[in-house]
Amino acid sequence: MQKFGIAGLLHCNEPLLTTGEAVSHLKPEAQLAYLDSLSERGVAALLLEPLVPETRIPARFIEHAQQIGLPVFRLEVTVPFVELVEGTNRRIVSEYASALQQDDEIAQLLARHMASAGPNLRQLLEMIEQALGSCAVL
Repeated sequence: MQKFGIAGLLHCNEPLLTTGEAVSHLKPEAQLAYLDSLSERGVAALLLEPLVPETRIPARFIEHAQQIGLPVFRLEVTVPFVELVEGTNRRIVSEYASALQQDDEIAQLLARHMASAGPNLRQLLEMIEQALGSCAVL
């Protein structure tokens, strides 16, 4: 299997903005392997801004990206990369801050309960389940 150098330069949850020029010259199986390498690296999304506006993205390429859960966007107009990154960063920071706030609220709820009722694990798990709206297992 061919290795793709760009995947190794990215960190998890980063978008990749590219013209896709090099990938468009690969054989179809190598194009799918390229998508796999991006997905394995945890790339958040593939943003394609073709050099030639008439360039078509093969249906098989898009289908495979959907199968592996890698969002692919074709940019029809030139978008400064910094704008894309700033918007993505704001969203990530906002979601992270929200998660931290929820964690803090749950920790305070559990601390108050333990101070008044003691460390009953079953009750604490039920409180966590209720707060998160999901199953909690010990």
